[in-house]
Amino acid sequence: MKIFYELDLKSFNARDKAAEILERIRREGKYSELETVLEARYPDGMNETELSRLLCLDADSVYGWIGMKTDKELEEERRRESEELFDRAKKTETFAEFCACFSDCDDCPLFGGLCDADAYEKWKEENM
Repeated sequence: MKIFYELDLKSFNARDKAAEILERIRREGKYSELETVLEARYPDGMNETELSRLLCLDADSVYGWIGMKTDKELEEERRRESEELFDRAKKTETFAEFCACFSDCDDCPLFGGLCDADAYEKWKEENM
């Protein structure tokens, strides 16, 4: 016997990778858009297993349908940003100039946390 019921994404009990994907979609405020797309693409509906498989096996398509970047695109963007920061940092001559490259010393991409003048000098020696 099959029982079909209506379920909104907020009530879907996703697990593992599907849960991670839905959490990212939720953070970006795209739940409603995804529901609209899924209703249009699957007018006869889908079961929870099919939805989980779609999210896990074809996340890039799902992200594309709702105007989100794929994980690969985000990773490439972060890599480019890190390279740009690194290049700017290499051109600095003082610790103050170096710190001006970044918006928040607590999240220094080159030191992975707080940095100071000694760490900067060591970094300059290793990277110049």
